[in-house]
Amino acid sequence: MFKNLAPAPRIDCDGLVACLERKGTPRRVFNMELFLDGDVKPPLVQRFGLDEGLRQDDPWYMWKREIRLQRFLGYDYIRCGAGVNFPRTTDMTAVDTAEGQTNRGQRNWLSEHTGSIATWEDFEKYPWPDPAKMDLSSAEWLEKNLPDDMCMTAACHSVFEQLSWLIGLEHLGFVLYDDYKLAKAVADKAGEIYLDCARVF
Repeated sequence: MFKNLAPAPRIDCDGLVACLERKGTPRRVFNMELFLDGDVKPPLVQRFGLDEGLRQDDPWYMWKREIRLQRFLGYDYIRCGAGVNFPRTTDMTAVDTAEGQTNRGQRNWLSEHTGSIATWEDFEKYPWPDPAKMDLSSAEWLEKNLPDDMCMTAACHSVFEQLSWLIGLEHLGFVLYDDYKLAKAVADKAGEIYLDCARVF
């Protein structure tokens, strides 16, 4: 089953970190992704038997499977969420009509027209997440169970993503012109929260 596959490179998180820190010339190209789409993972796991011997009722099944998948694909790290939630009120859904994908039943996305924050009053009333309350259970499990040659990256959205989601991409264009200070305040607040998350993480 594996005979037609080129072998994955030797996992080397120390080399990845050195590359990111620009310490000398790396011995190989280190690949990183923002994330692997959830629809891609199950077919890969099934096709190459990557969850053999794992129990799906194990509360840490997903992470055990993720470690095997990342190693199989040649990635030197595991992406772990920082565990904060920016509540949104403009989520939209529709029936999933994509062919050839895992049937999720529906697709979710955010309205591009408007977001949860349109005014300074919205900004003041918005339930900003508290980094001190972030869920670290997955990171703590990975710290104890991740193979020694792998490392962990903190998965956060970008400040721009939160800015465009909280204000709405279309409305953001108007806010940048009409009330730049509001756009800056939202970006600064999201940035401060992510920075605090990074410190906690």
